[in-house]
Amino acid sequence: MKATSDLKKLIVYGDYLSQPFRAVMAFILMNKIPCEEKIFRIMTKEHQNSDYFKISPQGKVPAITDGEVALFESHAILRYLKTTRSTPDHWYPDSDFQRRAKIDEYLDWQHSGLRETSLKYLIQRLAAPTAEVKLSDSNLIDLKKSLKLIDSYWLKDEKQQYLVGNQISIADLSCVCHLTQLKLVPEDILNDFPKIKNYQDSLMQIPEILKVHELMIKLEKTQKAKFEKHIKDALQKGKI
Repeated sequence: MKATSDLKKLIVYGDYLSQPFRAVMAFILMNKIPCEEKIFRIMTKEHQNSDYFKISPQGKVPAITDGEVALFESHAILRYLKTTRSTPDHWYPDSDFQRRAKIDEYLDWQHSGLRETSLKYLIQRLAAPTAEVKLSDSNLIDLKKSLKLIDSYWLKDEKQQYLVGNQISIADLSCVCHLTQLKLVPEDILNDFPKIKNYQDSLMQIPEILKVHELMIKLEKTQKAKFEKHIKDALQKGKI
């Protein structure tokens, strides 16, 4: 029997710069779940305050409050919302234990897989925009290993539209929100992974997923312009 929420209004805390927050908000929008957004600017550490630590002990985003319930960690939040709200079963099935386990498999892997490797590479590239990218770079190698696993394992069947079969799940929301972060670097990493690129492009055509990426799309344009300026300045100064 579907659990129902008789709690107070759902409040979601986060920043659209956060991949996990975008995943949670995409789920909320796609399922028309009423909520209040409380936006923190993580770049200025607005989320690092004593009141928020009561909800998220490490001050991480996203987090939610739902009456007396407080949760942090996006995957826990996604599972909770699927369980407590009236949403289609394909997101995280109640009765199809095998499919649910495969969704969990991806979500559990992502922490040390796509999330960790993409963040390390992104931080490296943003810190050194004019540095030459070498194929032997350890962060790039690790990122490509993660992408290769998605390509050859979760997307190995070209007839399969999503990570786990032909119905969208919470795993897809988490995955696509991390893939889009790679657009902030000048090189198109996904050119070597056409299946992943097509998968990402397909998900980004969903209006609610596109909406939660509005800030990222603006930032992508700004960041590419910054990269071009850094390279132009470095060339003029003879640094590259």
